[in-house]
Amino acid sequence: MTTQQFERDGDRERERLIGIMKGYLEAVVAKDFRAIRFAPNLRHTENTVELPIGAGISRTIKSFWEDCHYFVDTRTGQIEFWGIAEEAARQAMVGVRLKIEGTLISEVETLSNRGE
Repeated sequence: MTTQQFERDGDRERERLIGIMKGYLEAVVAKDFRAIRFAPNLRHTENTVELPIGAGISRTIKSFWEDCHYFVDTRTGQIEFWGIAEEAARQAMVGVRLKIEGTLISEVETLSNRGE
């Protein structure tokens, strides 16, 4: 494999992982996770507490600001999102890490801070 092929493959994988994260974040806003492919052994935590999908801050988020950051590790199949979420009467800083195994999300780790 040439360096250019390796870089193209890495770019494609990066974009694939970002697409999965964007789909997950859209599901959070829509409060509808039916289109998301979760692994049977899914582990979901928010601020270090295990919760079922759809619980916690997922219930209160109305939207995410467009200005956000993605951090992608194509070797391990993990992606992080950091941005601001709009809730009913305030904003929250939110970080979400997904671990992707093939096409399935096996881990969702969410950190949030409302400045309280």
